[in-house]
Amino acid sequence: MALSEHEKRHLAQALRLYEEGSGHRADYQLWVGFGDRWTKMKARLISRGYIRIVSSGVTELSTKGSGFFDQICRSAA
Repeated sequence: MALSEHEKRHLAQALRLYEEGSGHRADYQLWVGFGDRWTKMKARLISRGYIRIVSSGVTELSTKGSGFFDQICRSAA
């Protein structure tokens, strides 16, 4: 899936927020970046192991996601 620069920028911001423990703010960034497709993007991130649901309403960046985050940040710069 090729991402636009707009999508990459918001995905990078979302991953940063997941890393900081701000899941709701991260979800908002996905919504801004992907519109109605944001839930599909979040599901894809979870299924590929980049983020994980810790408990009800709490999502965090996984170890695998940290490397992906670095990669997205480099390509969005």
